[in-house]
Amino acid sequence: MSDSIRAKKWGRKGNSSYRKKSSLDLNGDRPARSRLTSRTKPTYDPKRLMDLALFYCSRRETSRPRLEAYLKRKVNLETQPEALEWIENILKEFERTNIINHARFADMITREYARRGKGKRYIEQKLTLKGVGEQTKEIEFNPDDELERAIQAACKAAEKSAITKIEDPFARKQRLLQKLVAAGFDYGIAKKAVEVALKK
Repeated sequence: MSDSIRAKKWGRKGNSSYRKKSSLDLNGDRPARSRLTSRTKPTYDPKRLMDLALFYCSRRETSRPRLEAYLKRKVNLETQPEALEWIENILKEFERTNIINHARFADMITREYARRGKGKRYIEQKLTLKGVGEQTKEIEFNPDDELERAIQAACKAAEKSAITKIEDPFARKQRLLQKLVAAGFDYGIAKKAVEVALKK
C-alpha cells in the first residue's frame, strides 16, 4: 500500500514519520510549546468605567450586586485599587437616577418565570440568586394565579411521552407531583393541579 493510500485510509495527510524541518530544532526535536500569555485587563478611568456600566445596563435590567460583580471582573483591582471607589460611586449614581431599580428588576424576573410555569418557591430562589432576595417580601403571589399556573404546567407535563408511558395511575400521579414540586409549587397546590390535569 502506497503512502498516499495509507494516508487516506487513516485520515492522515502523509507519512506519520515525516516532520517538517521548520518545526524541528537543531537537535531534531520539536521545540517546547510556548505558554499562552494571559490577557491583560484594560486600564480604566472613571469616565470609561461609567460608559461601560451604562452600556451593560442599556442591554438588560440588572441589580446592584450583578452590576458590581460585572465591573469588578472587568477592572484589574490589583493594579487599580482606586477603581473600587469609582464602582461604588457608579452604583450609588445608578440607584439615585433609577437606572438600577430592584423592585422593577424583581417584577421582571417574577413575570418571566411565572410565564415559564414556575412556582413561588422557585421564583424566590431565583430572585435571591440574582441579588434581589429582599424584594420577595414585597411580591404578592396570588394563590389562584399560582394554582392556575400549576394546572397548566401539570397538563403540559401529562402530555409528554415520559408521563403517558407510565401505565400505573399512582406512579403517573407521583411523577407529575415530583415535577411540579421541582418547579417550585407548594405540595398542596401541586396536588390539586395534578388531580385536575389527570381528569382532563
